[in-house]
Amino acid sequence: MAQALPKGGNANLPTAKITIRAKHKGPDTDLSALLLNATGKVRSENDFVFYGSPSSPEGSVKYADKKNAADGYTHELTISLADVPADVDKVAITLTIDPDTPKTFADVKDLTFSILDGANELISFGASGEKENAFIIAEVYKRNGAWKVRHVAQGFVNGLKGIATAFGVPIADDEPAATTAATSTTAAPAAATATPAPTPAPKKVNLSKVDQVTADLEKKGSRLVSLQKAAAISLKKNKLDGVKARVIMVLDASGSTHRMWPKTMQAATDRLATVALNLDDNGELEFWVYATGAKQFDNVTLAVLDNFIANIQAGGTGATSTPAGKKGGIFGGMFGSSSGGGIVPGLGYDNNEPVVMKPILDDCKGANDIPTLVLFVTDGGIDKDRDIQKLLVEASSFPIFWQFIGLGGSSYGVLEKLDTMTGRKVDNAGFFAIDDFQKITDAQLYDRMLSEFPLWLEKVKSMGILR
Repeated sequence: MAQALPKGGNANLPTAKITIRAKHKGPDTDLSALLLNATGKVRSENDFVFYGSPSSPEGSVKYADKKNAADGYTHELTISLADVPADVDKVAITLTIDPDTPKTFADVKDLTFSILDGANELISFGASGEKENAFIIAEVYKRNGAWKVRHVAQGFVNGLKGIATAFGVPIADDEPAATTAATSTTAAPAAATATPAPTPAPKKVNLSKVDQVTADLEKKGSRLVSLQKAAAISLKKNKLDGVKARVIMVLDASGSTHRMWPKTMQAATDRLATVALNLDDNGELEFWVYATGAKQFDNVTLAVLDNFIANIQAGGTGATSTPAGKKGGIFGGMFGSSSGGGIVPGLGYDNNEPVVMKPILDDCKGANDIPTLVLFVTDGGIDKDRDIQKLLVEASSFPIFWQFIGLGGSSYGVLEKLDTMTGRKVDNAGFFAIDDFQKITDAQLYDRMLSEFPLWLEKVKSMGILR
């Protein structure tokens, strides 16, 4: 049975390698570690182990994993005590919430912290907070040559940046000022004596999660790097760096879109999946297609992105060309049900936006602690204005934003009147149309796609719709 540790209590660590695990429900958090010397500061920026730098230089402390499942978040990092440098006296373990969100540790539920030797749980304790958005949960420290752990539970503000700065980590500004070296046409006189080279300034740590996604894609040699760089600029401009949201994509497969399948729709999926890599808490894009009926397919990830649209057209799940989509069934009626017709098999050829909006809305109703961004691609031909308006009015009571994107079509109906739509608690939808998807630049697309979402986000926070 694991040893319980009260706040302020300490215990010996009997093993040379430990796994540190934090589990909780509620908002997304980040687990990190700082290697500290006798002064209580990091020796350099390399002693800060977090999502952007997952290992200390010698490998003694490693960020292992973060998972989000139905029972909440699980974070892990490992410490090989025998390999910790001799001039490191302690390792501070921290858990933080992005300060740009409205969440604090009062919103974090069932937080437990465990120290394990393999699968064997050695020590366990709970923790709770109030208005803090950062915690030093524990310290692993050296005393008389032996390693121990202390339950600290000390709160901070300003999230990960606040804790890192307190321990001496130089943090890069969000938007560093550009500097230009002065030039002169007059040669400087020769120095009489050589002067020592100036000590280089410490490298500043970049906490941007958007930049981390870019770096990860570059390491993988992903074809999405150029898209990510354009998305990163727009995300930062709209203050969405680090914001977490559920991201859902909806594609129109009505008969009039037949020339767009699969090439244009694959290009659209590539561009929109890049947004999900940055905003979605698991980096996945939930994927729906509609015509007369609607169907949810596999989530889009980097691993399955190539040929995703072609697989759907072939009757597959998206991730593969094998039949049977994620949800298995089709929502709503379908044109020619006995023949299973449609650009996407079984969905028919008509425009029926409400048939896909309703199951998405119903699925999102139970979650008021994370915003949902629906990226809805249509080529127009909309004639169910009253039903669409009714669903948008109902959806305005929940943290769901609908970004409609018109793609090379016409007759967008009620979508062109969103700014004057009445009956909603908050303006929860945006619309713009693109005549030629191939001609709009990535930067233009992301700016238009993300411009209204942050304004809505602030509004639903202030109204308590997003808690």
